[in-house]
Amino acid sequence: MKTFIKNNGFYFLGIIILLLIWEIVSLSYKEDIVFPALGQIGIGLKEIIVNPKTYKVLGATILRLLISLGVSVVLSILFALLARKFVWFKQIVTPLIGVFKSTPVASFIIIILVIVGHERSSMVISLLIMFPIMYEGFYNAFNCVNKEIRDEIKTISKFNFEIAKSIYVPLAMPFIITTLLQSISLGLKSLVMAELLTTPKYSIGSELLSLKTNFEMNKIMAWTLILVLISIAFEIILNNVKKKAESIY
Repeated sequence: MKTFIKNNGFYFLGIIILLLIWEIVSLSYKEDIVFPALGQIGIGLKEIIVNPKTYKVLGATILRLLISLGVSVVLSILFALLARKFVWFKQIVTPLIGVFKSTPVASFIIIILVIVGHERSSMVISLLIMFPIMYEGFYNAFNCVNKEIRDEIKTISKFNFEIAKSIYVPLAMPFIITTLLQSISLGLKSLVMAELLTTPKYSIGSELLSLKTNFEMNKIMAWTLILVLISIAFEIILNNVKKKAESIY
């Protein structure tokens, strides 16, 4: 217990300072409708948790995120492998990645909304936002083994499963985990933003829009807290996967 407090004491101190600042700012506004106090956010969170609809909303949004993430992973790996093998393919893809990275999310939302429609557009938008980060991350992961090591491997054996497992995967794992962490966080934010504008059935974005219309700021803050906790949960899962992979290799 003492070791845990010692290792995480400043982390919890940061949270306490943040909460104190929030409460001070809330008191300065004197209007919960503008900047709700922590107690009001707690009440809003409780109302959200006991509402059965909440779990349909959470399930639908997380499912959209996982579908977007899965498709993005497959496409990114495929594009990264092709770019690594063929220089001409990398030259073709590079401007495309540049366009995806520089295009504002709002423009993406409008274009995709017109092409795809309300229900599926949020998933497509999230996929396109995650794809450039994943492509670059996987490309770097596949190139993490330098030429000297690859040449040395060739003198010993041809590329096979054992070499991939023992050499390539351990070296690539930090790039892969970092890529997934960055992508999920950004993908979730872009997905909820897209849901807010495209309003698919059962979505956190739709809930936020409805709460904004009714000026229920305490519940908006409560949903924001839930989104932060979802991101933290994904981060914990991926870090545990990373630790298990490191212990194996």
